Amino acid sequence: MKTIFAVIVIGIMPLFLYSQSSTSDLTILPDSVFFIPGNPGVATVVVSNTTNQPINLLQVQSENAPGFRPWGWKVFSMSVSTPHYIYPGQSIECTILYWTVIVDKPQTGLLQDSMYVVSSVGTQYVHIFLDPSLISSVQDHYKFEFRVFPNPAMDQITIDLPFEEPVQLLEVIDALGKVTMTRTLTVRKTQLDISTLPAAIYFVRVTSDNTVQVVKFVKQSL
Repeated sequence: MKTIFAVIVIGIMPLFLYSQSSTSDLTILPDSVFFIPGNPGVATVVVSNTTNQPINLLQVQSENAPGFRPWGWKVFSMSVSTPHYIYPGQSIECTILYWTVIVDKPQTGLLQDSMYVVSSVGTQYVHIFLDPSLISSVQDHYKFEFRVFPNPAMDQITIDLPFEEPVQLLEVIDALGKVTMTRTLTVRKTQLDISTLPAAIYFVRVTSDNTVQVVKFVKQSL
C-alpha cells in the first residue's frame, strides 16, 4: 500500500501539550504527544537520568505495527544506540515522526497509541495522539507527492511538485519546529536558497487546499 511520511518534533510549545512521566529514576519529557493540523509532524522526547546511579536504556520501540491503523509513527533518529548507559544528570534525545497511510476514510477509533521505553529501572510510555483530520483521502495525498533535491544539499534545493496548482504555501522548519523560511508557490518547480541556514536536519512543509505533506532534507556545511 502506498504511504506518505509527514511528520513528529516533540518539544514544540504551541503544538504539543507538555507533561512529565517518570519513575523515581528515569524522566521522560514530554510523556504525551498530540499531532494536530499545522504542526510539522516531528517531535523530540528527552529521556533523563535523575539519580546518582547509571541507568541502562535497553530498548526504545521503533514504530507501531504496520497495517494495524490507518496512521502510524516511527522513530527516525536517536542521539544514542541502545543498549546505552545514561549516567547521572545525562539525557538522550529520541525524534519521532508520524505518517498516514492512504485510506478513503479515517478510522477515528484508532487515533491513539503509545511508545514503550525499556530501561533497567522499568518500562515507561510516551502516549501519541493523532487528530483525525490529518488523515486525508487518496486524492488529497496523490496530488501532494513532491520531491526535494538534491538531498543532502549545501546551498540550494529544488521543490518539485507533481503539477501546478494556483497557490501552495511552502515552509522550511528546523528540528525544533521553528519556521525558518516561508514561500508562496505558484509554479511546479521552485529553487530555494538555503545557504544561510546552519547545517542540520530540516523539513519542507507544503500546504494546499487544507492538505499537508512534509519531506525531510539535510543541510550540509558549505
